[in-house]
Amino acid sequence: MLRFKPDGWLEGLLRPVLMVDPVGGLYFEPSAPDWRFAVLALLMLAWGVTAIVPPLRPLRPRMPPQHAVTALGLLVTFYVWAFASGNGRYFTWGLLLVGPLLVMAVFMLPLSRGRRWVVLALVLLLQCTALYFSHIPNPLSTVQMTKSASPLQASPLRDKPAVFLTVALQSYSVLVPMFHPQSRWAHIAGQYNLLPGTTEWPRLQALLQSPLPMYVVVAAGPGAVDAQGMLAGDRARRVQGVLSHHGLVLSGTGCQMMESAL
Repeated sequence: MLRFKPDGWLEGLLRPVLMVDPVGGLYFEPSAPDWRFAVLALLMLAWGVTAIVPPLRPLRPRMPPQHAVTALGLLVTFYVWAFASGNGRYFTWGLLLVGPLLVMAVFMLPLSRGRRWVVLALVLLLQCTALYFSHIPNPLSTVQMTKSASPLQASPLRDKPAVFLTVALQSYSVLVPMFHPQSRWAHIAGQYNLLPGTTEWPRLQALLQSPLPMYVVVAAGPGAVDAQGMLAGDRARRVQGVLSHHGLVLSGTGCQMMESAL
């Protein structure tokens, strides 16, 4: 799967069922299993079956035109979204609309009022159970920052002006106030699409040509640094790949580690 987009037609058509999977990165970065689209499809199928079962025909409620148009609109746009992007943040309205449509589908079934509410309660219980077992509190491990305590050990890099280029998924902007006020920062990993003529281009070039010492900021997990204190393996290649887009190379000097107490 390429960034939420289906690998093929079958996977795309089955997206309502696949969204039940609690794996993260399916249609949103964190785990977010969603049973509602699969249940809605099942309920609409059950409503359609009532048209071909003779004993159920007299009990089959008629679908109001506005409900039919809304359901059809959700169906069409669901698959346009799935094949064009698949990213849940671009389908927020559909994720909100499926709830009311689910209630509509339940009340379209030839059931007594009490049984309809039982079905809705079971669907709600199913969805809540899926979320309960997949929810991870504070997945990004964010903490409350205070001015009274620094989350980093002392480092000489914090006392002199310099240019810091962050190469990571996060920009680490929380570090900026902890360093010299004349230091300059740029999240260099996110600047691939800056081209001459854009508003930010002159500012980025001025920063990269600054006479100040220049450092790359990366997260140093296990195996990121070798015995000589140098970036190692894939980490070094990824960092150099980002720098090469801007005509920069690693100097070959060792890393300075700043251990976080968070």
